Amino acid sequence: MRAVVVGSKGQLGRELVAVLRGEIAWAGDRDEIDVTDEGAVRALLSHARPDVVFNATAWNRVDAAESEPAAAFAVNAFAPHFLARAARDAGALVVHYSTDYVFDGTAARPYREDDTPCPLGVYGASKLAGEHLVAAAGGEHLVVRTSGLLGRGGSEQKGGSFVERIVARARAGHYPTLDLSASYTNSKAPTSSSGSTGSMCGPLRATTRSRVMPCSRHAVAPSARFNTIGARRSTAITKRASGDSPLS
Repeated sequence: MRAVVVGSKGQLGRELVAVLRGEIAWAGDRDEIDVTDEGAVRALLSHARPDVVFNATAWNRVDAAESEPAAAFAVNAFAPHFLARAARDAGALVVHYSTDYVFDGTAARPYREDDTPCPLGVYGASKLAGEHLVAAAGGEHLVVRTSGLLGRGGSEQKGGSFVERIVARARAGHYPTLDLSASYTNSKAPTSSSGSTGSMCGPLRATTRSRVMPCSRHAVAPSARFNTIGARRSTAITKRASGDSPLS
């Protein structure tokens, strides 16, 4: 499998690069590629000739998106469309990472792929637009909805990972209050960035080589709590289990 990882310096991107290793045809971040430049994106994929394109880019400053909607939509909606169009023309599958912010969070059960989205803010709306624009490109694609990543590194936009931010606040004397009675029964459970990449890449290797998409419902470990949508396919790529550990 020849893989391209766009957004390789973020928390998710770094894990993808670590898992894929020798299968990386190209990996880079904002210093190497402007994902809002469709011409640059097309040139990159034409040269790399990938089987799979992982879009790990995101404008994820949720609160700031309310005052900077143009920036959020440029990266979260239009850039994925450019990637998906270029991947289609290159004959590659695009794996696009989205978010549970496309929902309003009121469900009392884990969200399913066919639940009706209802974003409450600009960030969620921009990510939902990205999902639709990836699909509108007309190529093979997977949309993976996660509810947050917990792992090494973190987002520069947010000042580090979830753990790093909590530690920094504690050192500054701001101690968080933890609700240990909380039950992760819907899509709010965070996902291990290393677990999410490992459970995705194995099935993709097999399916890419045979050009049969997607893998079976049980091919992805239930502990990787994804909500995943496959292009023009009726079978989901993941299975969610209510008894999973929220930090697995």
